[in-house]
Amino acid sequence: VGTDDIVKQVLAETAESGADLVVEMAGSQETINAATSILKHNGILVLYSYITEPVTLNIGRWHDDAFDIRTTCLVHHTVQERQVWTPRALRPVLLGQIAVNPLITHIFALDQVESAFQELITNPKAVKVMLKP
Repeated sequence: VGTDDIVKQVLAETAESGADLVVEMAGSQETINAATSILKHNGILVLYSYITEPVTLNIGRWHDDAFDIRTTCLVHHTVQERQVWTPRALRPVLLGQIAVNPLITHIFALDQVESAFQELITNPKAVKVMLKP
């Protein structure tokens, strides 16, 4: 994404029809709108990210192209739903299909929890901050 025009690339790969399903994971205005741009008519938009700031979206496209929009933030689901979906969501990690270790950008000792949170809040390059005993 940092080097290629993702919208142009996906549309080229799909003969301009767009993707059946797009999972948005970054939570920025740019990435949500890019996800919207590459989704085909009646496609599924999965909002996996945690959006922390107000964003301006092309909602007209969501309506006009009848997108099926799904949120995956498990904390907003019931306990019963979490018991069903959490193992399924983590399965690719457990099977080694998704490597999570490269996402850990900072490691702090447990007694440095305040510094860890400060790093996470102030450093835009902090992706995942880990606390170790």
